[in-house]
Amino acid sequence: MGSSLSAEDLSWLKEKTGESESILNKAYKDYKKDMNGATELNFENFCAKIAQFQGRYVEDIPDQEKEGFKHLFRAFDRDGNGFINFRSFFIKEFFIPEGYNHHGISNRNELNP
Repeated sequence: MGSSLSAEDLSWLKEKTGESESILNKAYKDYKKDMNGATELNFENFCAKIAQFQGRYVEDIPDQEKEGFKHLFRAFDRDGNGFINFRSFFIKEFFIPEGYNHHGISNRNELNP
């Protein structure tokens, strides 16, 4: 993934989410905003992006909610390298609502890239 989504990523995300190509491209553009060329998120950036997508500031996310985000981050960091990509991030934003409780993640494993 560079400055735009690859055809493979678009196809995969359209299949998994049912979203249009224009929505996915806009979401990717928003995801890439303020990332200084990076294509993956570490945990701190993950929390900041969640806040941004939800119209909040990262400082406004309660510690208890951030603890839940740690579990979520680990679930989507399938290779354990401490980073997640856009596919994983968009699936989180698409399927898991604000205030997510980490106990429900086990039934979503088929969505992971």
